[in-house]
Amino acid sequence: MAYKYIAYTPQKKLVKGTLPVAQQAAAVEALEQAGLQILSLKEVKEWPLKRWLPPLFAVRAQDVILFSRQLAMMLERGTSFLAALQLAREQVSGRALRKVLCEVISDVETGITFSEAVARHPRAFSAAYSRMVRVGEKTGKLETILRQIADYMEHDETTKKRVKSAVTYPFFVVMLGIITAVILVMAVIPPLTHIFAEFNTALPWPTRLILAISRFIQSYKFYLLGTSSSLVLLVIWYVQRPSGRYLLERLLMKIPQLGRIILVRTIAHFSRITSVLIGAGLPLVEVIPLARQTVTSEVLRRELDKMPSCLLQGQSLSQAMSSSKLFPGMVNQLVRLGEETNTLEKSFSTLADHYDFEFNQAMNIFISMLEPLLVLFVGLLVGFIALAAMMPIYSIYDVMG
Repeated sequence: MAYKYIAYTPQKKLVKGTLPVAQQAAAVEALEQAGLQILSLKEVKEWPLKRWLPPLFAVRAQDVILFSRQLAMMLERGTSFLAALQLAREQVSGRALRKVLCEVISDVETGITFSEAVARHPRAFSAAYSRMVRVGEKTGKLETILRQIADYMEHDETTKKRVKSAVTYPFFVVMLGIITAVILVMAVIPPLTHIFAEFNTALPWPTRLILAISRFIQSYKFYLLGTSSSLVLLVIWYVQRPSGRYLLERLLMKIPQLGRIILVRTIAHFSRITSVLIGAGLPLVEVIPLARQTVTSEVLRRELDKMPSCLLQGQSLSQAMSSSKLFPGMVNQLVRLGEETNTLEKSFSTLADHYDFEFNQAMNIFISMLEPLLVLFVGLLVGFIALAAMMPIYSIYDVMG
């Protein structure tokens, strides 16, 4: 849901824009905190398709990366900011981001800073993005900050694509095996029962088992379809909730090889964004909450929730992290070393590189183990069904012989 507003700035300039918030009260609060005097506030009606399939209309990370690089390049060449912003927008191919940038440019033209303008579009620009841009504006190093953001986002997208490509093949192998098994059980085996009945042959137990499964599915197919669909939707709904994601992640982390991969990926992601945020000049009390918003691991989010209060109580980051069982000893040692030598950014960068390397190695080993196991599973499943169909046929040949 979003709300379109018209308001006055403290300098009595008219501004227009859209706020992606869930309730009107949240929109009013956000505008008042920005120091704007509201003239008009209306709910934006979205297409039903946009609500049902949000990924089709979302801003792509690749577009944000390209925009950030283009803007940084033009600023380095001495182009005025507004002109650079307009030129960078023209280089973006994604319609969703182009629409957002039109509103950003409109806000900047009225005197609002770039960081404030992008902060009004959290679906396109994360809180870490807008906060780092604000630091870049204050320090005069906006182009450097933009390149750092683009580098981080590009690295993160590369890792996500690697994970997706690694999961795609096993998923299709399993689905192909299940679909083949269902076709054999539902379409191939049942017609053979008439042949078996005519010859009055004793059916072996594999055939009896497959026939029993086939009859059960045919008799209760609508109930099974409804129940399975409901369970799938329920699981999807629960996993999308923080408690569901936390439980699922905890369960996956207990699987030996897979759990290590998830942990390593989580720490690498946290270390990378923390290094970037510290390098941008943000204090630790701001870095941790921003890093928490950026990471996707619910387990790590809950651990990071505890750290700001520890920092405010005077503890060092290494002390706050050592109280958590999630971080390995090497992480705590390097963070402590970084605090003592004032090289915390380098420590987190080193950790990110190390765990990225370990993640790639662990993924290669896991996939090399998983692929033959899945092929074996599908082969055994289809082979068992085929054997159940062939065994009575050989018995019939023996009877006829």
